[in-house]
Amino acid sequence: MPIYDSIGQQYARTRVPDPRIVHMLIDLLNLPKGSTIADVGAGTGGYSRLLAEQGFFVYAIEPSSLMQSQAQEYPQVEWLTGYAEALPLPDNSVDGVISILTIHHFSNLKKAFQEMHRVVKDGKPYHRILLVNGKKLLLTNVVLALYLFLP
Repeated sequence: MPIYDSIGQQYARTRVPDPRIVHMLIDLLNLPKGSTIADVGAGTGGYSRLLAEQGFFVYAIEPSSLMQSQAQEYPQVEWLTGYAEALPLPDNSVDGVISILTIHHFSNLKKAFQEMHRVVKDGKPYHRILLVNGKKLLLTNVVLALYLFLP
C-alpha cells in the first residue's frame, strides 16, 4: 500500500503548489506549449494542473489512489497509477519529466532514473528531467545520478 494512502487524508488542503516553481520548471524544461510532461509522484496533481493551465499536456503518475481522489479534474491532465521505478508509459513518449518532493519515496533510485530516461524523447535526460526537493532544484544531482546509473 502506498504510504500516502494512510497519511495523505488532507494533503490537497495543506500542500498548495507554488506558481514560482511552475514558472521555474517551464523555463528550465524549455519546451514549447503543447508538449507532453510526465509528473512522477504527482500527489494530488497541483503542479500537473498548473502546468496544464500553461498549455502543456501532463501525465500525472501517482501510486496512491487516495492522493488521486483529491485531484481536481482538468482536461489536459491524464491520471495514471504507477511508481517511479515502473512508469506506465511507452518508451520515448514524453517531452519532459518532473518529480517534485518525491525522490525520498523512490525505492530504487537507479531504476527510477532509468525509467525517466526511457520515457523521455530524444534520449537527452539532462535537458528534460527535473527533480525539485524543497526549494532547491536537483538538476546537478540528476545529471550526476543519470551518469552513474545509465548505461
